[in-house]
Amino acid sequence: MRPLSSLHASLLLLGVAFFCGCAGVAPGRSVKTTLPEHVTDTGAKGWWAVRFQMNWPEDTPPSWYMDTLIAHQVVAPTLDHYQERIDLWRFHRRASRDSAGHQFSFIFYTDVVSARLITDELCNDALMASLIRSGSVRRILSEDTQTITKPEIADTSDPVWPPAVQQAWPYFIDGVSRSWLELVEQTVQRSRPSVDDMSAPALQDYYRTIDKEVQEAWETQGRHAFLHHLNAIFGYAPVVVYEKKYMKF
Repeated sequence: MRPLSSLHASLLLLGVAFFCGCAGVAPGRSVKTTLPEHVTDTGAKGWWAVRFQMNWPEDTPPSWYMDTLIAHQVVAPTLDHYQERIDLWRFHRRASRDSAGHQFSFIFYTDVVSARLITDELCNDALMASLIRSGSVRRILSEDTQTITKPEIADTSDPVWPPAVQQAWPYFIDGVSRSWLELVEQTVQRSRPSVDDMSAPALQDYYRTIDKEVQEAWETQGRHAFLHHLNAIFGYAPVVVYEKKYMKF
């Protein structure tokens, strides 16, 4: 996946929890941060997350298109850069009137050194600095990359699931996230925009349209292209839905 914008440069990294504030923007790719001496490559791996919290005014719907913009313009280039270092990854999208609010998360499984490099690159992104300055993004949060707290593949799965499902699910959602990001990429490619010099507000308007087209693709094609073929993998066995009905796709 190639980035559409050249608005990448260094942004001052603030806070023990990697809270990313606003700093000057310069052209060029984000600059890798030198690793502290105490961060060593032991080969051990674990789960990490970088979370983008959006501004979500009262009495307004979530700006879901911001997830799409960040996934394609910010996260996708970093995925390209570090794809050989990341075993598994996924996106998580949510919006609820609580402390996290509208939050888009990039969750990935890798070693400590790679986790620090990936986290720094995402936080040191000039487009993100511009989005924070404009008030569209409230803040960026990430985890302490010095200590692995979730070393097992199943550690970020829902604990109420059976162990086998917990172990298998990260591979499923990795593929789902890849498919969604590729759908965004294909939708962008069809429009063939010239966005290299777009301002942050112009990019938001553009990705509002892209997100709408992707949602329409899900609405019209999701039942067969995604749900039906997922059901087929499981031999067309019925599934219990919340209404306690069996359903096939």
